[in-house]
Amino acid sequence: MDMEDKYWKQYEQHVVLYKFYLDIVVKINAFHFAISGAIFTFYFSNKSEPFVQWSLALPALLSLCLVALFVFGAYSNLKTRTDVFNLRDKLGLDVAPELLVLTVFLSIFTVANLLTAGGTIYVIFTHCV
Repeated sequence: MDMEDKYWKQYEQHVVLYKFYLDIVVKINAFHFAISGAIFTFYFSNKSEPFVQWSLALPALLSLCLVALFVFGAYSNLKTRTDVFNLRDKLGLDVAPELLVLTVFLSIFTVANLLTAGGTIYVIFTHCV
């Protein structure tokens, strides 16, 4: 396999992974907010029950884990973007997919999950007050 074929394979792999990552990030976030919404509905329906506030621990923990994952993903995607643009130059292409869109999505979802985690933790610890 000559170098140009190798570059094309790498370029193609980056593009395929980019589409997969963009899709999975949206699906993970939708799943997270669906689960969190159901648990919040349960909490507000049973607010007078003792210890019900601890049902919110799962959405809070999930939000914090997603924040860590999304920050790592956004940072890693910047390196991938550089690699794709270098491959574009080596292949003599005029354009390449703008991978910064994924970084923007990850950043927006990071902020949304931080707000969700903060609000959830606030509700947990102010429940008894």
